[in-house]
Amino acid sequence: MEHLWTNAFKPGEVTLGSVVRDAGYRTGFVGKWHLGGDFKIPGEDEIYRGKKSGDIISKVDMTRMISGGPKYCGFDYDFTTPCGIQGPVYLLYENQQWYPLEKDSRIVFLNKENARYPKDVSDKGPGPGDSHWDTSQLGKLLSKKAADFIRTSAKGKKPFFLYYCSPMVHIPHRPPETFDGRNIKGSTPSAHLDMVLDLEQQIRRIVDGLKESGDFKNTLFVLTSDNGGLQDGIARKFGYLPGGGWNGSKNSPLEGGHRVPFIAVWPGHIKPGITDEFAVNQDMVATFAALVGTKIPAGQAMDSHNLLPLLNGIGKFQRREFFVQQAGANHELMLRQMPWKLIIQSNNRRTKFEPKALYNLEKDPGEKQNLVKKSQFKDRVDNMLKEYREIVESRRPTAPVRTSSGHRL
Repeated sequence: MEHLWTNAFKPGEVTLGSVVRDAGYRTGFVGKWHLGGDFKIPGEDEIYRGKKSGDIISKVDMTRMISGGPKYCGFDYDFTTPCGIQGPVYLLYENQQWYPLEKDSRIVFLNKENARYPKDVSDKGPGPGDSHWDTSQLGKLLSKKAADFIRTSAKGKKPFFLYYCSPMVHIPHRPPETFDGRNIKGSTPSAHLDMVLDLEQQIRRIVDGLKESGDFKNTLFVLTSDNGGLQDGIARKFGYLPGGGWNGSKNSPLEGGHRVPFIAVWPGHIKPGITDEFAVNQDMVATFAALVGTKIPAGQAMDSHNLLPLLNGIGKFQRREFFVQQAGANHELMLRQMPWKLIIQSNNRRTKFEPKALYNLEKDPGEKQNLVKKSQFKDRVDNMLKEYREIVESRRPTAPVRTSSGHRL
């Protein structure tokens, strides 16, 4: 499949960066972008619209991102790896300009033959890359840039916001020997878990930066992920459960494919504890908009729910009545009407909608008893399938309706 340059946002759409920036914050993005971006054709004013993998060095000016990156989505500063550590672009950009890893770095067609570490060229294919590309060191570099942003911003008059997207713990799982004096490589049962330690050190740097600047106690710190855990066979033998014990893993429609840690810390504002309330990553837009006092325009971010009342206990939090999801590469769709969850098998054209599984997550959180073919649940399956199609076709928001004040009921 050819991957074409694209951008995930339409002009004027609010983003996590823009709702905070519009409240007067200095905003920063560091890490994996993976939301598109535009580059020019060398010597011309035209934007390159071809595939992004393969030997395209002569076709694309990769020294500068001209649009579509974090700068154009609400961030004043960015240090970006367009595709994380997977490729097919193996380059870093600081404020849209290529950031060479070494003084003698060159932009080359990076493949397994010329890469310093062939394992770094992933299954996404070879492509434009830094001649000194080294995934084992990127966690250190990204976290340094994040901490630098915090320290620099803390000296200014504006409050600041950092969106940090670490590409670890993704493949190729090539850990560094050490990280800030801590042994990493070989210190756990698997390379995957070594990378979890790498990530922990990255977070430590960010927290240390906040504490050194004196802003930690005045900062809402949120840590979460975008996919369920990886089923690490080696780690499992030693009792590690990256998926938290849920059935399924990344790319699965089961709970293990989507349940992730969500940790929010704000000293003096959030009471330590655990909640069973349903939340998703896109809720961060409405949550931070409410936190800083930005009104989201009507018709935008309609699937984003303000979690602030849930976090700080101020005001009334209303649960979602339903939620729709999509699994990984196998075209499975899901509708949640708690405690029920219907998994629907579709196809890449969305012309097929076949009920695949029905679970009662309250009675069967491990999703061991598929009720989809039991006659007593036929009406429920039929009604939920109909409801799913109506929600999607009508584009009904999956978060409670927002009032004119920007809040949701």
